[in-house]
Amino acid sequence: MKKLSKKLLIILTAIILLITTSTCIVRNVTQNDYVCALNAIQDENKKVDKLLKSKRNNFYDVLDTNGLSAINERLKPLIKDFKKLKKDTEKDEIEQNASPIYDLINQKYLCTSESRAVEGRGLWHRPNATSFDESTLDGVKAFTKALAKLGINNLYVETFYQGKTIFYSKTLDCIHPAMAAFDYDEYGNDYLAALIGECHKQGIQVHAWIETLSADESWSPHPPAYIKDEWLLCNLNGDKEKYYLDPTNPEVENFVLTIIDEAISNYKFDGVSLDYIRYPEITTTNDVYEDNGFTKNSIDKFSKTYSYTGGDLIKDLKADDELKELWKKFKQTAITSLVEKISTLIRNVNPKIIISASPYGYFSGAKNVYMQDIDTWINQRYIDVLLPMLYTENP
Repeated sequence: MKKLSKKLLIILTAIILLITTSTCIVRNVTQNDYVCALNAIQDENKKVDKLLKSKRNNFYDVLDTNGLSAINERLKPLIKDFKKLKKDTEKDEIEQNASPIYDLINQKYLCTSESRAVEGRGLWHRPNATSFDESTLDGVKAFTKALAKLGINNLYVETFYQGKTIFYSKTLDCIHPAMAAFDYDEYGNDYLAALIGECHKQGIQVHAWIETLSADESWSPHPPAYIKDEWLLCNLNGDKEKYYLDPTNPEVENFVLTIIDEAISNYKFDGVSLDYIRYPEITTTNDVYEDNGFTKNSIDKFSKTYSYTGGDLIKDLKADDELKELWKKFKQTAITSLVEKISTLIRNVNPKIIISASPYGYFSGAKNVYMQDIDTWINQRYIDVLLPMLYTENP
C-alpha cells in the first residue's frame, strides 16, 4: 500500500510540475516582446520533438504516429498565424495567440509518456504433449479453458519443429507424425485450426512458434528426405551440426519462407515467433578454436563477398584472427538477412501479425556466439517483441 501511495504521489507531483511549467512558459513569453515569444515557441516545439524522437529510438511505447500527426497538423497553422503578428503587437494579444500553441505543445509533451500497458503471460506448447488429450475437440477445449483459468493470454504453439509442421502443407509432405489425422468436428482433421479457434474464444492470442533453422538431431541418422544434405551445416571437422540449416543457401531460405507463408496465409495467427534463428553455439575452450557453418555454398559465398582466394578456409581461419572476424560478420549478416526477409513476408501478408524472436539472453553473446545481431533486428523494426532466452529452474 505504501508503494502505491508513493507512486501516486510521484504521478501527482509530475502533473503539478507539468501544469506549473506550462503556465510559467506562457507568462514568461508574454512578458517579452514578439520576437522573444516566437523564438520561445519554436524552441519549445523543437525540444518536445527531439524528446519524442529520442523516446521512439529507445523503444518507448509512445502515442501512435497518427495521433502525433494530428497534433502537428493543428499546430502548423497556429504557428504560421503567430509569425504574421507585428513586432509591436500588444502583450495581451501575444498571450492570446501563444496560449493555444502551448496547449498543443504540452499535448505533444504528454505523448512522450508510455501510453499502453502490455502484460504478456505466455505458454510455449508442444501439441498433444501435456496431460490433456488434444486428439479430440473436447480435449482441445479443455486445454484452452485451463489456459484461460491460469491467466495465459499468449500461446506459442510449436508449429514447425524437428523439420516438420503441425499442419498439412500444400507444398511438402511434412506433417509431424505426432499430429496424425484426428477428428475435430467442425474443424475437420485440422488440429491447428481447432486450437486457434478455441483459443480465440477464450481471448488468447496464438503465435506460430517456428524453430527456424533447426532440423533437429532426433531424426538420427537422417533428417526428413526433403531436407537436402547440402543444406546442413558442418563444423571444423566436417561433422553435421545437430542438423542446422544453412541460412546462406537460397533453397533453405525459400524452404523457411514457404513454411511461414503457408502458416500465416491459411491460419488466423496473431503472431509469429522465431526460435533457432541462429547458428549452433561456438564453444572455445583452452584456446582451441571451434566454429561451424561450413557448407560448399557458404564457403563459396564468403569467398566471393570478401575476395578470399586462399585454398583452405578452415585451415586459414584457425591461424588468422582478422579472417575469423570477417567470417563472423558474414554469418551475422546471413542471419539478419533471413530475419529481414521473414519480416518483410509477414508484413506483406498481414501487417497486424506480431513478430517476435527468442535470441540468446545477452546482446554480446548473442552476436558473437550465435551470430544474432539483435541491435539491428530492433533498430530496423524487423521484430516487434524480444523474448530472450533467460531461464531458471527455480520458481
